[in-house]
Amino acid sequence: MQFGQFAVDYEERSYNPDRMRKERVARAQASLKKHGLGAVMLFDYDHHRYLGFYSFHQYARRRPGTFVPLVEGDGFPYVSIDHMNGHWERPRMPWFDGKMVLHTAKQNQMMAGFSKDPDFMAGELDKMAAEVKGLLQKHGKLDMPFGIDLANYHLFEALKRAGIKVCDANTAMCDAIMVKTPDEIHCLTMAAVIADAAHWEVAKALRPGMT
Repeated sequence: MQFGQFAVDYEERSYNPDRMRKERVARAQASLKKHGLGAVMLFDYDHHRYLGFYSFHQYARRRPGTFVPLVEGDGFPYVSIDHMNGHWERPRMPWFDGKMVLHTAKQNQMMAGFSKDPDFMAGELDKMAAEVKGLLQKHGKLDMPFGIDLANYHLFEALKRAGIKVCDANTAMCDAIMVKTPDEIHCLTMAAVIADAAHWEVAKALRPGMT
């Protein structure tokens, strides 16, 4: 390897995370414009990571509820504010300055429901739809198609009640992600090198009769 794994101040190395974040967001923004979307509401964990948001831990994949709204023409997406009112996340993700404002994007939100209170889920998602509607009105995008990647029945109904024109967001996001940036290619290459090295060590150690 010509370079180490980490960025340094004395040379330009192959991987630049700040450049990768900006190029990914630029690709997503271009895709929204191409597909005629005013904004998208993204619940998929991988879409959060693509747009520079950590979105807690891997368990977030199984507990959808945190969402990231990306508004066409407005740079980085809006993201949720953490339980410490941003004191943990703001210093670590300064690229979301001014965008860490969401209060209704919560883990498990799309799955929360109680048999003794069947209206609870619908009520919570009405709050979510109202917050999203406020962002769309702020940016003048309320009358444009609004894409979603994951949803459930109650969320669709809540968005419709709010007067939001719901459509698919996955096509636009897949279009953005399909072509990799140079930094993404570098990361994929590094992952392949690590996997190849591990398999080589296993292959050297294996012998007939071993268990």
